[in-house]
Amino acid sequence: MRYIIFFLFINFFFYGQNRIDIPVQLYKELNKNINLDEYIGSVYLFEKFNKANFYLGEEIEEIYANYNVYRNKFTFKQLDGSEYELNFEEGLKIEIKDKLFDFVKFKDEEIIGIELASNLKNKLYKVYKTIIIPPKPSSYGYDLPKPGKINIENFYYIIYNNNLYMLEDSKKSVLDLFPNYKSLIKKNKLKFKKEEDFINFFKLLNSK
Repeated sequence: MRYIIFFLFINFFFYGQNRIDIPVQLYKELNKNINLDEYIGSVYLFEKFNKANFYLGEEIEEIYANYNVYRNKFTFKQLDGSEYELNFEEGLKIEIKDKLFDFVKFKDEEIIGIELASNLKNKLYKVYKTIIIPPKPSSYGYDLPKPGKINIENFYYIIYNNNLYMLEDSKKSVLDLFPNYKSLIKKNKLKFKKEEDFINFFKLLNSK
């Protein structure tokens, strides 16, 4: 059985010897009690902490951060090594390794994602989720136990006509939500295996 665990939050870090001026209500110290020793893979999007830009209104700060997809939070560190998480705040932006993450609120949904396309109030975002496969214990001693797996996969959010649609990297996922576009999808040879296909489909939606 596969469990999809998806949260919409992020975290942060201090650069050099200067404390970043982030309002205290936006972050909290990271709880390290979660045990992931029985899993193969990482909950982090990037292999290591990377230099990032933090945008809050007109303020820009340079930090080192990583994206914990499992918790859907960016993590940052103080000079003493303690780690902190940045809570959701609409309007925040974090740029890391040429990826610009937006903090967007749509109705009751808090979205952290990369904007790929927009048309007035309609938006297309790329988001990340962790797919968790639990460890498998030994069956009466006849086989060895298997560790669990943590996979990070791409998903896409479309805000269209004041509705929110979550799409997987598959044509079936799109057709299930947009069955009336089957002929146009076929005509435009959209396979939905790469970002460009979702961008082109978003353009089709907005051409109607």
